[in-house]
Amino acid sequence: MGSRFWKPLLYINGTNRTFGPDDYGPDIVTKSVTDFIEANRDRPFFAYMPLIQVHSPFLPTPNSESRQSKNRQRNFEDMVAYMDEQVGRVVAKVDQLGLTRQTLIIFTGDNGTHRTIRSRLGGREIRGGKGRMTDAGTRVPLVVRWPGRVAAGKVTDNLVDFSDFLPTVLDLAGLDVPDGLDGRSFAGLLTGKNDYRPRDWIHIYYCPRPERTKPLRFVRDRRFKLYGDGRFIDVAEDVLEQSPLSDPVADPTAAAALAKLKRALASMPAKGQSLLKFVP
Repeated sequence: MGSRFWKPLLYINGTNRTFGPDDYGPDIVTKSVTDFIEANRDRPFFAYMPLIQVHSPFLPTPNSESRQSKNRQRNFEDMVAYMDEQVGRVVAKVDQLGLTRQTLIIFTGDNGTHRTIRSRLGGREIRGGKGRMTDAGTRVPLVVRWPGRVAAGKVTDNLVDFSDFLPTVLDLAGLDVPDGLDGRSFAGLLTGKNDYRPRDWIHIYYCPRPERTKPLRFVRDRRFKLYGDGRFIDVAEDVLEQSPLSDPVADPTAAAALAKLKRALASMPAKGQSLLKFVP
């Protein structure tokens, strides 16, 4: 096992490489991506950059005041700032090469923040919820940049999940989207076309250790969430999910949402892979 940050061990083109004590893994990854963009500047390209940051262990960055800092919260904040700088390097390379109006850049996260971390949003302190099924664990940023094609400063509360990225990228590239994909293109949402069909609901399934834990799952629309165990939450009014609705049929809006989400939940698998075991 090696580090992903200082003196990193990285798998590069089929080979494990260990770098020096002053080498920082995220810098190596970022340079690899910007070099790739430059090498492919004269033809269509796709670059996937899974950021090493921000992730535990929370260590100082090259811009931190001290390389010896043990303050997890402070190091986390430094990591967020450094991640922003890394994304800025990629954007700057695209702009430098004159590819700005030809290049779609999508930034998103894969899960919520570590539970030991506190952040502030709108004057409120938010505790991280990684591994939890609340918004703190499952709702992440999605930022899109494409000058000339995607309106700047636009904010939307439309539902998007990860299965939507493949059909969206194919759609925007002018390629055929295969039938039978779970996802739905949100290209029209980005470009403002009238043919965009918003999602009525999304599905989340979580079972990181299927050999020892039971699956957790829910379906939700913009306001309501229905869990596999029957809990029904008005997330707009109860974002911390402390008070499931006990009598949703008393409210026509909640009752209609519950009926819709029950149908959605029934359409999705209740179980995934049950064993992490390789059988030759």
